[in-house]
Amino acid sequence: MKIKVNNYTFNKTAKTVTFTDYASVSLDGILLVTNVTSNVIVYNFANPALGGVVAGNVLTLTYDTVLMSDSDRLQIFYEDSALNSATSENQATQKAILDALLVMAGNSNDTLKLMAVLKKNLEPISTQDANQRQRVSVDNAVVVTGTLTAVTTVVNAAALGGVDYRFQIIDQARNTYSNGARRNLTIT
Repeated sequence: MKIKVNNYTFNKTAKTVTFTDYASVSLDGILLVTNVTSNVIVYNFANPALGGVVAGNVLTLTYDTVLMSDSDRLQIFYEDSALNSATSENQATQKAILDALLVMAGNSNDTLKLMAVLKKNLEPISTQDANQRQRVSVDNAVVVTGTLTAVTTVVNAAALGGVDYRFQIIDQARNTYSNGARRNLTIT
């Protein structure tokens, strides 16, 4: 999980940033370090000229920081993999609690149905990509073919039926969406 690091020590002479909340940091987790006092990027993982090396919890910068001050404010973004695993563990714990509640609730009331829906919502969707986007696969598509036998001449689409055509398009889109693939989705 990307976080903004607020606790650090900056040494301009040694060109170092010490992450005081961490015993060690990984170089591939450091995303960006900006000196917001002088409005200069001093570390960027994607720019070799703005790189650095890590030893323990100290980042030694390639950038020349001699003209800066030790009291300059830095903005540091770090990808903390420990927080990612903590989030996964938290979700696993929530799922285990819901499983236990389902067993305790029995099958006699509406609480069971609600908890089952909550449990289902906590399960990962197998069709998600790396950006947490859901992939929708359409197996069967209905194609309507035929001949148009009658046409009504529309003189002014903006005043069709006394309703602004944009709202008609919005309503048609909503109806098509809710009566299309959504009708076939069920939550179990």
